[in-house]
Amino acid sequence: MSRDHFNIVDCDATLDEAPELAETVIAWMISEAIVVAPDSDIPGWPKHYPGGPRLGEWAVARESAGDVTLQAEGVDVEVGRQVFFNMSADGWPDAICPKGHRQPLLKGDFDIVSEWYAASGPARVRCLTCESAYPATEWSFEPDFALGNLGFTFWGVPPLGPGLVERIAELLAPHRVVAVAGTL
Repeated sequence: MSRDHFNIVDCDATLDEAPELAETVIAWMISEAIVVAPDSDIPGWPKHYPGGPRLGEWAVARESAGDVTLQAEGVDVEVGRQVFFNMSADGWPDAICPKGHRQPLLKGDFDIVSEWYAASGPARVRCLTCESAYPATEWSFEPDFALGNLGFTFWGVPPLGPGLVERIAELLAPHRVVAVAGTL
């Protein structure tokens, strides 16, 4: 059985600032009834928030969402080095350096994922084409894939519209925010 999910990832949050940014977004989602506060507050991350009665309003096809409250699954908030990806995509995505050079995500000496997890600070990854080193979080990926210290994973939701991504991006500004949809 597959599970649809939708990730909203802050690619620029540092490990130090991610918890506070997460709390800002969570407080907004609770105030908008997108999620509800959990019955208990377990310290640490990830944290799970049940879906609220208004989560379905943020779906692309609102009429198909109907009375969906989505309380069965809700939203997981991840703080710490994470890779957010779409398991239903064929193969690994291409990594694109900030200058626009494209290369396979995992190719010989180029392994941006291992570099991301191994670094204690901003992981810098050398482009095989231009030979410049860039922070791993400044790379882009096609298809859906993101690296970040802060991510919100919406589980079992109908496709979410750009309005939710835009609003969360406003809360996280000036950080770069990426949406990654997929199926596990």
